[in-house]
Amino acid sequence: MTALVLDIRKLTYFLTIARAGSLSRAAQELRIAQPALSHHISQIEAHFGVKLLDRHSRGVTPTQVGRLLQSQAEKIVRDIRNTEEALREHSDVLTGEVSVGVISSLSAPITGQLLEKAARDFPRVRVYIREGDSPTLARGLAENRIDLAISLLGASSETTEALADEPLYLVSNKKMALDCEEIALRDALSLPLVLPSREHVLRSIVEGFASQIASVPNLAVEIDGYATVRSAVLNGYGYAIIGRASFESDFAHDFLTYRIIEPQINRRIVLQRSEAALNQSVASQIADVIHMIAADLIEKGIWGPV
Repeated sequence: MTALVLDIRKLTYFLTIARAGSLSRAAQELRIAQPALSHHISQIEAHFGVKLLDRHSRGVTPTQVGRLLQSQAEKIVRDIRNTEEALREHSDVLTGEVSVGVISSLSAPITGQLLEKAARDFPRVRVYIREGDSPTLARGLAENRIDLAISLLGASSETTEALADEPLYLVSNKKMALDCEEIALRDALSLPLVLPSREHVLRSIVEGFASQIASVPNLAVEIDGYATVRSAVLNGYGYAIIGRASFESDFAHDFLTYRIIEPQINRRIVLQRSEAALNQSVASQIADVIHMIAADLIEKGIWGPV
């Protein structure tokens, strides 16, 4: 029998490259040498006489043919995973893979606990963490590239359920410290603020609460990146409005927080599932772990009940 040019391994390699946008990053994620990874792609291109990737200074992007392969490969890999899941239903030991998306500002209080509990309770389940903003995670769910997502988008439905309400705090560096522990929303909005763009859910939340008191945020810097927001606040470009857990590990070192009152601002944290994950027992078990972590954060007062 003639060996297949395309197999599950090569399809997975290609999908990883397309997602990472870089051969070097994909090689690191897959833990294989970059020349070997490049060779696999070149083999496919040579065999079919097509170009799958455009290479440029910033990395790689799929060509039109590459996007076709990406779409088909995602379906094939998903079908194989679903078939494996169906077979595992007859096993007493839970095994499999679950891809969990987490928005960057929620990663700190969740991912460490999730990986620890999953490894302890389900040692044969591999959990992949994918960070991104809410719209990116929503696309991953729609395309079945992500099984579960801890996000800020989505009304309650068959695929979306509320986890918690997280109080938002004003955050500053120590040089810009305020002489208070609480601050009225109107006063917080008058300070120079570091906020994401209007496409970001957090910006919509802040502006929504601001409109309730007939006010507008004093925008100093607009940044769409959690790590860059932290850096901007640390370097004194302004104050941020964000969940306290996002800065929890830095409280004693670089940042100060102030509870926002009159009114208090909350953001709704939800757990979303892809259509494919609805009937997967392994995804359901990991979802239960996420609910346990949320309950623990609520009990500790870091998050609030819905």
